[in-house]
Amino acid sequence: MALEAGTCEWTDHTEIMTVGLGTRLATLLPRGRVRPLPHVSAVVADLGALLLEVHQQTGDTDMPEPLPWILVCAGDVDAEQAWQLADAVSAARDLPIAIVLPANDTTRAAFPAAENITTAPGTPVTLPQLGEEPVQLQRLTDEQYRQYLHALQVAEEPAEPAAGTWQLAESHEQTAAAGRPEPHPLLRIRTSDGEAAIDPGSPFPALLASVGAPRTTKTASPAPPNL
Repeated sequence: MALEAGTCEWTDHTEIMTVGLGTRLATLLPRGRVRPLPHVSAVVADLGALLLEVHQQTGDTDMPEPLPWILVCAGDVDAEQAWQLADAVSAARDLPIAIVLPANDTTRAAFPAAENITTAPGTPVTLPQLGEEPVQLQRLTDEQYRQYLHALQVAEEPAEPAAGTWQLAESHEQTAAAGRPEPHPLLRIRTSDGEAAIDPGSPFPALLASVGAPRTTKTASPAPPNL
């Protein structure tokens, strides 16, 4: 869920907190996409600051609407932290807030009206928001996660000049309305004047010339008679 939220195009305008997922993902994603916090108490403090900011802006029509606030927690939550978070969420009222917590006795007691989602592998889940048909939750294996992190690391590296066949690719600065660029030297084919006159703009004049030519069949010459 953190990967999905941190890579969607709409998350440029969303506050995404994580607890218990480490800091590696946040350092590879664009700045501000995901903000890791050390524990739930820090999340409560951040949510309290948001509530104070919204309260101070009450009645000011020029202030922008508060951004959606999302917490994805995979760490342990003790009873005190769970009730502090529940009190902060209760005070938030109509603010756009979503919280994902591990389901245990502590979190169920603090959030009795929360929806429980089964995340066991291979178990279809029915989500009322998506309809009555069961769905299969997305999962990432450890190997897929490593590949994902590797792709993010490569994307952050400086671009290198094209080499080999990549030199034949058109420039990204070329606009669609611009004229056709000169062919790469490796694509130029030496042809006779007659072949080039068929279609000067085609890189395959010899092939086009053979399409309309009558077909000829070669027959083997008869063997000389035996003397």
